[in-house]
Amino acid sequence: MFVRTLSIFLGCALAAPTVARADAFQDQSPTIDDARTQTAREVFLAAVDAVHRGDWLEARELYARSYSLRPASTTLYSLAVAQRETGDLVKAIENFRAFLALEPNAQSLRFREPAERALDDLERRIARVTIVLQPKKVSGVAIQLDGSPIKAETERYANPGLHTVEASAPGYHARVLSVRVAPGDQERLVITLNPIARPDRVVESPPPPNGPPVVPLVALGLGSFVLSAGVTTGVVGVVMASNADTQAEATESRRIAIAGDVIAATGALAAGLGLALLIGELVADANDNTQAARVTATSDGLRVAF
Repeated sequence: MFVRTLSIFLGCALAAPTVARADAFQDQSPTIDDARTQTAREVFLAAVDAVHRGDWLEARELYARSYSLRPASTTLYSLAVAQRETGDLVKAIENFRAFLALEPNAQSLRFREPAERALDDLERRIARVTIVLQPKKVSGVAIQLDGSPIKAETERYANPGLHTVEASAPGYHARVLSVRVAPGDQERLVITLNPIARPDRVVESPPPPNGPPVVPLVALGLGSFVLSAGVTTGVVGVVMASNADTQAEATESRRIAIAGDVIAATGALAAGLGLALLIGELVADANDNTQAARVTATSDGLRVAF
């Protein structure tokens, strides 16, 4: 019974302004906007017909079109009623307030009281959403409710149902959340923005220190030893040759001396090679360069390239 009574009331509320609006159009004196006014009246009457058929969505679109062609207070009132009936409570509140803010005229005066009652009812039914951002002090933050920008810590009307909230700020991961509100809800939604992790700075550790230059030292030590042995052998051979009593002893002594020279030369070459390698590694370490030295034997001696 209540639903039927409410439907009758809404039907009457819209039927009355329809008649008034048609009369208002007819009473207008001819102006240069006659064609626009005529179109607005035809669209308005089509909206009334949609209401009689129970098609509130079509009626809402037609009322909006008629009002855009020729703004009129009763058209605005009818649009607010249609928005209420299609669940767009936020727009309905906005347009009922706009209607009540207009200066009353003969056509709109009788609809002020129904508009005030409708507005009181919508204020109780509308949901309210407040976005709380964490952390609070974030530069360049942008918050949107269903694609419309809003401010943090500011209460915003929302139609009952599902809504999408987006929050973003430079240096933080964007957040997208869904929230469902019921009629009369006062939702306080806390959104935490997480900073984007900066890539860790890669610190290159210094290369491990090189161990002692084994090969150059071995070559240098072995070469020095062989060189000493060769020199010693050569000296022994020379001494023996000078003290030889026979030709055979002298010949044998010279052979020993020559062998000492060969051994000494081999030791000198090995020692020289070891020394060159050692110098190469020391230079490479000083220049933080691990490239090995290249030693080339030439007719002029040893050539070291780094």
